[in-house]
Amino acid sequence: MFLLYFPSFVVFMIALILEASISLQYLVFGLGAAHFGKRCAECLFLHRFSGTTDVISVILIALGYGTASIGFCYFGREMDESQPLSNLRIVIGVLLWFLGQLINLYHHKLLADLRSDGKKEYKLPRGGFFPFICCPHYFGELVGWFGYATVFYHPYGFSLFVMMSFYLAGRSQATLKWYQERFPKNKLHPNWKALVPFMF
Repeated sequence: MFLLYFPSFVVFMIALILEASISLQYLVFGLGAAHFGKRCAECLFLHRFSGTTDVISVILIALGYGTASIGFCYFGREMDESQPLSNLRIVIGVLLWFLGQLINLYHHKLLADLRSDGKKEYKLPRGGFFPFICCPHYFGELVGWFGYATVFYHPYGFSLFVMMSFYLAGRSQATLKWYQERFPKNKLHPNWKALVPFMF
């Protein structure tokens, strides 16, 4: 799983070191590197995986993330240096980015704690937003990506957010169905949604 995110981390670090020349570029490339750096660290030190991912899927997902990252770095070269970091839109975007990262990390920790005893059997997650949605870590990721797109403020960023929303909506629906097939209905959280509390 580490290999899914490491190429994107490298792309953003190269852009941060070699391409950034104004404060907004340092911010955008830095947030990108921080996001994928966090994901790499989680894979190494937090996640406890119950299975493996096939090589083709790893390559395709890594290429997808890597290509998206290259796009952010390419279009990031066009940023307007007149935009101060104190701009309200940028401040709100950064706050949303941090909130999304915290939601994502916290629920990854809750999932990892389910296997703290070393056993790999599946358990129903609890705590945080889990009583409301089965994939709060995906919800946090979308909050973070929306914040990032708000800072980036380019059609490319919002397009990627929409694509990521459809991708994670599909994965969360599949996850909810998986839980429904493997756990008795009376054990599931009542009115459990897939991705967005009380809505979807």
